Amino acid sequence: MPTDCKGRETVRVLLLSEYVGSPVERMLGGRVVYRIAGPVVREDIDAFTPDLVVSFGYRHKIPPHVREWGLVRWINIHPSMLPLNRGADPHVWAAIEGQAQGVTIHDTDDRYDGGAVIIQRVYRFMDTIKMSSVRLELHQYAADLLEQVIDDYIWPPFCLPV
Repeated sequence: MPTDCKGRETVRVLLLSEYVGSPVERMLGGRVVYRIAGPVVREDIDAFTPDLVVSFGYRHKIPPHVREWGLVRWINIHPSMLPLNRGADPHVWAAIEGQAQGVTIHDTDDRYDGGAVIIQRVYRFMDTIKMSSVRLELHQYAADLLEQVIDDYIWPPFCLPV
């Protein structure tokens, strides 16, 4: 089995998400060591020692001191073209406002859905798509983008000589 650059058999990801079995969770596969739907506590971080924390559909604000617990990176996946439509149900607000739909993956900071953008892409739906399908398609698109982000932006630093 391939190992990460730290010599372990898997890179450890803590997933903060209320979406059980989401495309993002399935894409992460064996890399997810734990999924939390409630507030993050220090014991969770200490117990699972993740290399990366990914939040997706997570409705709790992450306090600033939590991100200082020695982790490599905290990122958020948001199904909108940030800074537009921060918060819950962004696909609905984008449709109401006639805005482009898409996904943003970004580092986290002290603001809801704030932080430096890693990648942002517009998603083009078929003209006949129903609103009930928009969220599901955006979730799958988010998983596809996350895979690209992990391969291109997140894991390479593990492999650089110190």
